[in-house]
Amino acid sequence: MTRGLLAFFDIDNTLIQSSSGHVAALLGAIREVYGLGVSINVINHHGMTDPEIITRILAEYEVNLADIEIGLQDCLDCMPLKYAAIVESEKIVMMEGVLNLLTQLEQNGIILGLVTGNLEKIARAKLKKIGIDHFFKIGGSVPTISIGPTWSRSPPNGPSSNLISAAIDRFSILVMPRRI
Repeated sequence: MTRGLLAFFDIDNTLIQSSSGHVAALLGAIREVYGLGVSINVINHHGMTDPEIITRILAEYEVNLADIEIGLQDCLDCMPLKYAAIVESEKIVMMEGVLNLLTQLEQNGIILGLVTGNLEKIARAKLKKIGIDHFFKIGGSVPTISIGPTWSRSPPNGPSSNLISAAIDRFSILVMPRRI
């Protein structure tokens, strides 16, 4: 059986420079759901998922875990709405060489995917804004895992390695013949 090659990419500081609009949406959602004006600078958020960032920021502001958990899904639901209002005016900068690399990989038959801590709607909006969303056929984001146009739920606080495993597992189910 011939297997295809997969290449996974993160978004922020890999495909694009970090998105200030994403941070604004996250902080705005926290303000709306929890009633707190907070700063992202109270934590080192690089490499974290959006739910982890929200949880850790709120913990730094001494919000108890039970209250964080009560509002977390509302906060996650609010973020893409806030980002949708920002994305059109946001200047998203693609990292140098990204378009050429993605084009070459795709031309060589390599399947491109995402593994990101961004929420799915925010991830896709960023990539669509700069015209590269069509390259990514599979992937994982939090709190969802994606395969093409279909997205399904996954645990919100799992490490990135779980996103990679889930994306590969789901991709394998779609393209690898299975014996019954």
